[in-house]
Amino acid sequence: MRLFKSHQRRAEARVAMTTDPVLVLTADSVSLTFQIEILRGQGCDVVVCSDLRQIQDLLGMPIEYWSMLIVEIEGFGGISAVIGPLLTLRRAHPDLPVVLASTRMPAHDFTQERLPICDASLALPCLASDLKVAIQNALENNEAWQRRVKDLEAEMNRGPETVIPALSEASPEEPGLDATEA
Repeated sequence: MRLFKSHQRRAEARVAMTTDPVLVLTADSVSLTFQIEILRGQGCDVVVCSDLRQIQDLLGMPIEYWSMLIVEIEGFGGISAVIGPLLTLRRAHPDLPVVLASTRMPAHDFTQERLPICDASLALPCLASDLKVAIQNALENNEAWQRRVKDLEAEMNRGPETVIPALSEASPEEPGLDATEA
């Protein structure tokens, strides 16, 4: 294993790239041409979509069809323009790894801090090795995201009393008050 200094995360020397189709969402594919060619060179089928409104149609296919979504956010107006659709996507398809890419990010972020919207963030321009590390971390982080979603769903199904113990101790009505006084 090697440690990429700028990433502060361990990565295999040869990261296996995904071979299933990768959906790339970008208003202008020029900003991701290098990354798209790297993926295609690794044998990936890459589908490029330039219309944010079409993402739901493309995601309407069985989710197993897509191995990953890469979103270049600047062409759509930055994070504020895509955060709503990303949050919706993450709720509907928590098992789809998502990589955000931006020319305005000061550095890559492969931590789990942004899991509600993505699994990894890639600062553009980047090297081929950066893309490989981003994909590896996105896959790993997506597993963590799926566990969080399942844990949250399990807690919600158990009811609020298990999450907030004080709720199970409170009675519906306080003694001494009738319904008209409450």
